[in-house]
Amino acid sequence: MSARVISQGVVAALITAMLFLHVWCDLDWYLDISLRIMLTLFTFLLTISHTLTPTFEKNIIHLFSGKMTTMKNNNPLKSSLNLVSSDDNFIAVVSQSCKTNDVNEWVVDSGATKHICKNKNAFTSYTIIGDGEELVYLADTKTVKVHGKGKVLLKLTSGKTLSLNDVLHVPEIRTNLFSVYLLGKVGVKVSFGCDNFVMTKNDVLVGNGYCKKRLYILGISEILHDNASVYFRLVDYCVM
Repeated sequence: MSARVISQGVVAALITAMLFLHVWCDLDWYLDISLRIMLTLFTFLLTISHTLTPTFEKNIIHLFSGKMTTMKNNNPLKSSLNLVSSDDNFIAVVSQSCKTNDVNEWVVDSGATKHICKNKNAFTSYTIIGDGEELVYLADTKTVKVHGKGKVLLKLTSGKTLSLNDVLHVPEIRTNLFSVYLLGKVGVKVSFGCDNFVMTKNDVLVGNGYCKKRLYILGISEILHDNASVYFRLVDYCVM
């Protein structure tokens, strides 16, 4: 059996598993498992992309039509599976379907591997990204620019303050995205319910939020952006 057939079989199996789990698993468990499968799938695709046929690549793009990835702009006209080479800076995998009209709302996204903010005024520190150096590539072949990256401080309704580092500034994105994946890396657990969610670390409450139009919104009392140095000593958790 050829390497191409084996590669495509593995990809198909991972996708089938994720879709099947959605039918019968509870939400909390499914979000955790599906994120792991997605990250495994994208890593695998980068490794074996040279073995995939153009037709199979096209099917993958259509299947993930609601997803997007970001990377450096080496050649935006390549096939999406070849856009990220070993020399590229793979920025994020996030959901593109989230939409809210409030620029101060942050949607909690279990599929995001980076925090993304559309409002430059929310940043306490900011580094400009050169024009076209990094792009957000959508599965529908549209690309939008990453304008910069920096730090965002969020005062939660729980009273805790979060420092979000290396937040991507993407004005064209539909809503601010808060990465569950990055919370997990610092030991914060997120438990989803039907109409709310809770974030804890070592059984201590970090923050919470609510469900609005099928989106989980982070409970924020204030975005701290007047003078960052004043608030650094108040930070309870630093989320890279």
